[in-house]
Amino acid sequence: MAPGPATVNADCGSYGGGAERQIEPTTSAAEVRLTAELNAPHAERQRLIAEAARVKAAKKSSDRW
Repeated sequence: MAPGPATVNADCGSYGGGAERQIEPTTSAAEVRLTAELNAPHAERQRLIAEAARVKAAKKSSDRW
């Protein structure tokens, strides 16, 4: 038998039910993971650039003497 029509919550205009509340934390967690994965390469690139700059500065400094 098919389920009956969804009830609409009069307070916020959204559909009632636990499924929506269960999806929300999962979606938030997925967004956090995706953001971290997208930012990781940028952070690694910045780290490598800073390291290369330190090496270059140290080499320049040692070449003076």
